[in-house]
Amino acid sequence: MQAVEERVSNLETWIEKYIIRTDIRISQADKEFREFKERAKKFDEKMELLKEESQRKWEESQKRWEELSKQSEQNRKESDRKYQELVLKLGIFLEDIVAPNFPTIATEVFQAGDSDFFAIRAKVKNVKGETREFDAVYISKTSFLLNESKTNPKIEYIDDFIEAIGNIYNYFPQYKDKKFIPIFSSFYIPENVKKYLTKNKIYAMQMKDRTMEVINFNDIKPLDRR
Repeated sequence: MQAVEERVSNLETWIEKYIIRTDIRISQADKEFREFKERAKKFDEKMELLKEESQRKWEESQKRWEELSKQSEQNRKESDRKYQELVLKLGIFLEDIVAPNFPTIATEVFQAGDSDFFAIRAKVKNVKGETREFDAVYISKTSFLLNESKTNPKIEYIDDFIEAIGNIYNYFPQYKDKKFIPIFSSFYIPENVKKYLTKNKIYAMQMKDRTMEVINFNDIKPLDRR
């Protein structure tokens, strides 16, 4: 009987210790859980702050982008306006620079004599009734001078002029008996463009001070001159 009582006592002691250990573990687990919840709460608060900060920076960047876009659009419009003004100013190249000097070039350089007809931006119909504008036309008793003016002397412009020259008597059949002198003029003509014009027997004319000069006159042999 005593042995049974001892076993019961030992069991009660063990159970008591187990309960105590369990309570300690539960208390520890509860403490750790509360600490975890606190850390999670702080983490959530930080994430919320980061989210708000990110949202604020995104809104600022969007606003800045809109301002830059608006500024860029204003700059583009201003650039377009200045470009249009420049094009307008360059448009006077023919009337204010080439035209006043063209009769002098005709008489002094090409010995064409006084003009019977001189016009700028002459619109002429061909035999088919098609209209084309020619920048400058100078007609004398002996010569027929035709000028093409471009502020930018691109090869493709010269090719267009060569094509026009090939059909020139469809527009001016009455001048077949005159010496034909094609001239391409610009502010400045690079060496490669000058060579291309010379190869195609077209005179190159560029600005010199406030007048114009033919820069490949001696490069086109007299027999090659039309």
